[in-house]
Amino acid sequence: MKITMTRAETKLALAGLGKLGLTKSKIPVLECIRMSAFEGEVVIQGTNLDEHVKFYAEAIYPVVEGSACIPIAQLTKLVGHGKPTDLVTFESEGSEARPKVKVTSR
Repeated sequence: MKITMTRAETKLALAGLGKLGLTKSKIPVLECIRMSAFEGEVVIQGTNLDEHVKFYAEAIYPVVEGSACIPIAQLTKLVGHGKPTDLVTFESEGSEARPKVKVTSR
């Protein structure tokens, strides 16, 4: 999977998902969000088992299909500061448990 989005769009998705209270879960997988890329569409989703949020995002470059789970707390810290036009790239290969996340200035 490879997805590149702007920092502004990534922060928008995290703001909505953050309302689920995912960082306070006693179940570790519920502290993660799922990023999926299929057929040119990017979906970022999370759940607290009572509520489910799904965010459809626009990728900057063509995506490489796949999906991965990312801890929301770590991702929020990573994309928290910087220019809204900075690019955030999520990349995982095969069955990697955690994708690599890279932020680059534009």
